[in-house]
Amino acid sequence: MWLRVAPAALALASVVLAAVGLAGEALGVLLFAVPVAAAVGLQAVAGVVDHERSRVSAIPAAVSILLIVGAAAMRRPELALGCLLCFGADWVVAAAGSFTRKRSAFSEARESP
Repeated sequence: MWLRVAPAALALASVVLAAVGLAGEALGVLLFAVPVAAAVGLQAVAGVVDHERSRVSAIPAAVSILLIVGAAAMRRPELALGCLLCFGADWVVAAAGSFTRKRSAFSEARESP
């Protein structure tokens, strides 16, 4: 769970650093966020392959990677703020999947004698 938060947190940290005038440090944080976002993306794909998560859950991770790489390439950390939306979307998809699994487990328990 904490690994999924990391790209959004690093994107937010880079925006704050850029806002206070530390553009070099903000770029460094963005460059550090690229492999972290890639690790989150690989974790999402592994969850899809293992049938632990739906295919839709890999989309926010992929968009986060694109946003962070684009923000780092253009040296515009504010472009990476979309990672916060991606994290929110990932959280909503995970919560919906958890609700669906609990509901199906409950209905199976009710049907078994």
